[in-house]
Amino acid sequence: MISDHLGLTLLIFALAALLALWFWKSKVGNVDRRRDKFAEGLRAIVMGERRKAIKILRETAIEDTSNAEAFILIGDLAREEIGPRKALQIHHSVADRKTLTKAERVRVSKSLAVDYAQMGDHEMSADILERTLKDSKDPWIKDFLLEELEKLGRWEEAFDLLSSSKNAVANKPQLALYKVMMGNSAAESEKYHNARVLFKDAIRLDNECPSAFMRIGDAYYAEGRLTEAVEWWKKFCEKFPKIGWTCFERLERAYYDLSDYGSMITFYGELLAAHEDDFHARGALSRLFERMGRLNDAIATLKASENLPIELELSLLGLLKRRDDIGGDAGELIAKITSRSGTKYSFTCKECGCITGEPAWYCWDCGAWNSFGI
Repeated sequence: MISDHLGLTLLIFALAALLALWFWKSKVGNVDRRRDKFAEGLRAIVMGERRKAIKILRETAIEDTSNAEAFILIGDLAREEIGPRKALQIHHSVADRKTLTKAERVRVSKSLAVDYAQMGDHEMSADILERTLKDSKDPWIKDFLLEELEKLGRWEEAFDLLSSSKNAVANKPQLALYKVMMGNSAAESEKYHNARVLFKDAIRLDNECPSAFMRIGDAYYAEGRLTEAVEWWKKFCEKFPKIGWTCFERLERAYYDLSDYGSMITFYGELLAAHEDDFHARGALSRLFERMGRLNDAIATLKASENLPIELELSLLGLLKRRDDIGGDAGELIAKITSRSGTKYSFTCKECGCITGEPAWYCWDCGAWNSFGI
């Protein structure tokens, strides 16, 4: 009797064990199947098959609603295929979950920041990134936050963030540019002394920062301190001879205000003595002589070089025409061409094509640095 009960008990235990084993294998099989499907979705992303990836990841998410990464990826793909608003809706639904791990919360926060940035809400994007940076040292977060702070013109925060980097020495040129942008903001508020302090801070960080030298002169000129403005603009031209021409108009304006065109002529002469192939200086000096009515000096300045670029050759021919050294229809045509070749310059961003009439080192349209070729 006891043996019968024992046999029945053992049978029950055996059946229970088999049932448990079946449930375990079924569960493991489901997990493996979901993992395979998720991996298939990832492969579709890698292959660029976005719509296929969305379909597979949706199936994965339906089977396993706890797979936060699947939902996040669906949102990322929706941003590309549908738009950032749809992505934002999906990512917020994930972010609202109370069961997210720290890594998952960081991951969805990164996606939310991109969503808001693409919608043009850089304030919200930066706010999310700043909060996320407290929980993660992911360099992507810092880099993207810097981009957002730049778009917002929050230069002090960008400076502080980049200063905290371990690679501070290598970042000095960029830190100097941030100081310049901070100085520009101060100058726009007519705080010219503060602006100059910031520009000089930039030079201490990077003595090869041309915009800082130029802007110090601008700040002095704005206060009517012409002599100091000229001093700094001349430093700019001498230190950066290849782009010194971008300051010529500033210098001529200041010397005109000082009623001292003679010093401008002397300065151009000094530049040409140091760099006789400085055709910007040669052309500027010739045009200055022309405006002063000194036609022969304007012609002599150009004739002093045997290898003039085509623009200056046309200018020379135009001057000769005015002096009646050449004539006929050809001379009139040359004069017409010359009259259209003005002395104004424009600067074009190599990244987005934005055009500005002033020397620039940062493109507000696309956020590129040093993209204007100066």
